[in-house]
This record gives sequence, C-alpha cells and structure tokens, in this order.
Amino acid sequence: MTPEAGLQVGTDLLLVGTSTLPKKKGQREGVGMLEFAVHRETAPFLISTTRSMTWVTPRGDRLLAGIRPLPDLGSLFREVVLHVVEKGRLCEWGSIHPSTPAGLLEAIAHVRSYGIQEVDLLVHPLALKGLPSPVEHEHGRSLLGLPLEEAPWLPEGVAVVVPSDRGFLGFVLYTGPGQGVFVVHNASRGMAAVAP
Repeated sequence: MTPEAGLQVGTDLLLVGTSTLPKKKGQREGVGMLEFAVHRETAPFLISTTRSMTWVTPRGDRLLAGIRPLPDLGSLFREVVLHVVEKGRLCEWGSIHPSTPAGLLEAIAHVRSYGIQEVDLLVHPLALKGLPSPVEHEHGRSLLGLPLEEAPWLPEGVAVVVPSDRGFLGFVLYTGPGQGVFVVHNASRGMAAVAP
C-alpha cells in the first residue's frame, strides 16, 4: 500500500508523506541516502538503511537515512513496533507493560507523562482479549476514553499508545513508487506498548 496508489493504512503508526527527489546523473533508481535535521534530545533514532533499519544516536543535529523498498506500510509498521518494544525492554524505558488492564493504564500514563495528552490506542484484534470492552459510539470506538483503532499489522496480542499527532513519533517519506525513507524519533516517549 502506497500513497501513490491512493491507498492508506487506516491506522498509520507514523506520519506518511511523499516527496519527488531530483535524480542525479548516473544515480540508480532507489539508491541513496537522505539527510535530515534532528533534535538530539529525541534520540535514539530508528532509521531506514538501504535494506533494513537500525538505531542511531548522531553526534550532531543531522542524520542520514537510507532509501529502501517500502512495499507495504503494514509490514513496515509491524517491524518498527517490534524494534521499539525490543529496545524499550533492553534500555528499560518503562514503556513496555503486560497485556492487562493495569498494563494498559500504565502505558497510557507513560506517554502522557511527557505532556502528550491527545493519544490514540492501536490494537491488534486479538489484543482486546483480557482488556475492558470497547465502547461503541457514532464516531467509532474507544477504550478507557481513548480513540481505539484496530491495527491488524501489529504483532498478535500487542497494543500501542501513540500520540494523535503521529509526527511526534516520526515519519515515512515515499521518494518513488514502493521506496522511501523513515525516521522514528521520540520512541522512548512517544510510544508505549502492552505486549506478551
């Protein structure tokens, strides 16, 4: 699913956009790096490489992200969540909680403790088991007062709390059909998860 095709993942994890980059003479399609200005206090950054992704903490206020194939946003978002959950546990960010109602409340409190009051809850359909029942209303569903969006791309049994303004967490930038870059920042503050 790509923006070029007019399709959107209804539950985007990151801000998604497109950019047309001028091709340099002799440059192969889809090969290269893009430089971005960053705020060091939002590190570490999870960035695209030309084939995968990696965590970086730049010395200055700029970083390079690799242009890579981005055939499916759902698969990319799933991979990003898995990396953030693993890093959160390893670095003891306090952002990963058990899949229980209390764990969900702790995840919400974690993101809100950084002054982010407008948050959304993205859940894998199976993550709803064991949690309170969602409330149905004319604008959709909510759980514990948060807008609830089912995200089948999430790992089974996982739910994440993210800012309603996904730009706080990062972005995906398509540079051509099925290719682009991404940068995740504020991962320790802008995403909390309940996970098995």
